[in-house]
Amino acid sequence: MMLQSHLCRVVLIAAATAVQTLIAGGAASASVVEFNSLSSFDAATSGRSNIDLSSQAFFEFGTNTATFAGDKFKANRDLYDLGGSFGGYGVAFLSTENVSGNFSSSTLTITPKTGITAFGFDYGSYTDPPTSLQITINGGSPINLTTPTTSGTFVGFTDTTNITTIVLTGLGTDTVFDLFNIVQGTAVTPLPAAFPLLAAGLGVLGLLSRRRKHQSTAVPAA
Repeated sequence: MMLQSHLCRVVLIAAATAVQTLIAGGAASASVVEFNSLSSFDAATSGRSNIDLSSQAFFEFGTNTATFAGDKFKANRDLYDLGGSFGGYGVAFLSTENVSGNFSSSTLTITPKTGITAFGFDYGSYTDPPTSLQITINGGSPINLTTPTTSGTFVGFTDTTNITTIVLTGLGTDTVFDLFNIVQGTAVTPLPAAFPLLAAGLGVLGLLSRRRKHQSTAVPAA
């Protein structure tokens, strides 16, 4: 009986620790995770859908804003929506190409529609790539991306809260970067590490409870 009582106390302490860990984890600040391969991004997300860039006119000259099915793209310079025959990507793409003057940087702000916690795309530059390209998610710390290439590079991000703003900044005079194969969805939330401990503790408590009940109802031997 003393052994069972001691074991019960140990399990209760472990369960309480697990609950505290779960609560602390739930109260933690949002965390952005970066993915550099499409397969790993797909494995960490669900409900993905592609943003159809071909829905706009073949070219969007003289504007710095474009909207696609609720997603807003706004540049600090001209923003073009080009077809697949340009740039060598083989698909429609958005470009921060500029014809209206010199800029020291190219900035593109993306405002996804409500409920998006995962966002990914290929990025490249068919002419005048920036010397450096940074991205910020929900106003967080800048993340350095590799220099855009003529073939494109995938990058994706997930967050524990809705992604409300994505800002890409390319540094260098008259630099150009392009986005294509844009996909968005929902991040798959893994079980917290403390959950198995809590489940195991509750299971042991259940076994002890049934054992005690069985002992209390057992018929004494004659």
